[in-house]
Amino acid sequence: EDMPSPDVEGKVEFLKRKPAMGTTVEMLEELRKHYNILPPGVQQRNLYNILRSKMLRQLIPCTGVTTLEGLLYILKKELESGIPAPIPNWYKFSKKKWGPRNFLGLEECHARGCSKTESADEKNPYSRCSNCKLVCYCCKDCQVTDWKARHKQVCKNGKKQRDMTKRAAEVIAMFSKQFDNK
Repeated sequence: EDMPSPDVEGKVEFLKRKPAMGTTVEMLEELRKHYNILPPGVQQRNLYNILRSKMLRQLIPCTGVTTLEGLLYILKKELESGIPAPIPNWYKFSKKKWGPRNFLGLEECHARGCSKTESADEKNPYSRCSNCKLVCYCCKDCQVTDWKARHKQVCKNGKKQRDMTKRAAEVIAMFSKQFDNK
């Protein structure tokens, strides 16, 4: 079953979403079993990253959770409550269809080693890199640390890629409007 998208087009369905992304206790147990039979390392990490990414897209915060077991615990608690994670007051349902747009869902801090994610408890969303706008950070310390460690080397190219995507999106949107009006 497709999960509703936290954008303007999917907002009505998103507001009616099921807790824990529509999973069941049995599905969570099956995921745990599958994870445990995977070879340690890359495959287990990929499964963890996929689940974490899906949870953040569905506005389920995962701050401090670095294991699959921790993610499953969050989903189990949401299932038991029968209520999906709250939508932060600052969250905006994106209207953009083409090109760069705000991330759909909650963001994670992009500083290596930080496991914080946005949540409804916070007053504001995480701040983005003012140049490339591709990464965000939970605090100034994480931004400074990541800039020195790696972001400084990729930021300029990231901005170029984002600008190219934005220009391509404008062209696509222009053509789309022409066809929509016929």
